[in-house]
Amino acid sequence: MIAYAASRNKRRLRRHPTQRPVYTPPSEQPPPQDINLTPKQAPVQQIVIKEVVKVNCRYCGTLIDSTQEKCPYCGAPRR
Repeated sequence: MIAYAASRNKRRLRRHPTQRPVYTPPSEQPPPQDINLTPKQAPVQQIVIKEVVKVNCRYCGTLIDSTQEKCPYCGAPRR
């Protein structure tokens, strides 16, 4: 009886063939032509340092930039 059950299990296994997934090789793509290995740098910022001569206001004596037309404190014209 045990031999009959064992042979019956083998027959069942033979009826169902094992299904293996179909192997599909990866598609071959050409390697990239240009490989840039240099690190990207931030754009260079230019800092402009502007020197402005200061002069005394004729009316209030406050130092003002020589490029200003009038004194920002008293409103008098520079010249």
